[in-house]
Amino acid sequence: MVYSMENITEILAQKKWPPNNYSSAYIEGFDHWFLPENINRIDKTLKTIHEKTDGNNCLDVGFGNPIVLQRELKIFSQCSGLYVNLKIPFEKGINKSIVYEGNCYQIPFGADEFDLVSAYALLHIIPDIPEFYNEAYRVLKKGGCLYTDGDKNIFITKIMRKFKMFQYRLTGNKKQFEYWNTILKLKESFHQEGIDYVQLKRILKQIGFSNVVITPWFSANPNLDKNLAYQFLKILLKFFNIKFLSTHIQIVALK
Repeated sequence: MVYSMENITEILAQKKWPPNNYSSAYIEGFDHWFLPENINRIDKTLKTIHEKTDGNNCLDVGFGNPIVLQRELKIFSQCSGLYVNLKIPFEKGINKSIVYEGNCYQIPFGADEFDLVSAYALLHIIPDIPEFYNEAYRVLKKGGCLYTDGDKNIFITKIMRKFKMFQYRLTGNKKQFEYWNTILKLKESFHQEGIDYVQLKRILKQIGFSNVVITPWFSANPNLDKNLAYQFLKILLKFFNIKFLSTHIQIVALK
């Protein structure tokens, strides 16, 4: 079953997310969130950042899901969250941190306060990414780190969506064709098709970030986990660091 955003909101309100059966709850952008390989990657990145910055003060910015904040609580001693939507239920233990409802373009903190600013699956759903980058840069300490993850790669996402449209046109499924055609048009107001990591790396450098590292990763329907061809593709992409064929992008940039 493929859930709409309305369905997701309903599930979250009923505290049924994450679902027990990932396969039955597959939705583009949400399939990988709570899978062990994703959690492990987030944990590994946060530990590396903690060692590099030698700091303990972090801020997680997002639209309401504290997946990264939950992991940060295990590593950093001072954790805060800034979310657009606080209606999404927080798991037990999240209250150890200070959580605010707010806006990623107006972070309610002074300059040079944080060792880490993180954002998960945020970039592709906000219209003005550079404005958020500027705010993150402002509140980061010198030597602090910006970490974003879980955002779709525009290059492969475009191909996948065009293929879906071709498939539905070929099979005469007008309803699904119009649905995907509508999604493609949404890119005019925000980055629903994904992010252009080449452009974003250039913007980060212009703002003043140094040592910008782009790490590609691949995620698909969990039903494919036992598919040998899929597993081989994942290993191939990781080994050769083939960014443009990855489904998602992780960005780590130092101030």
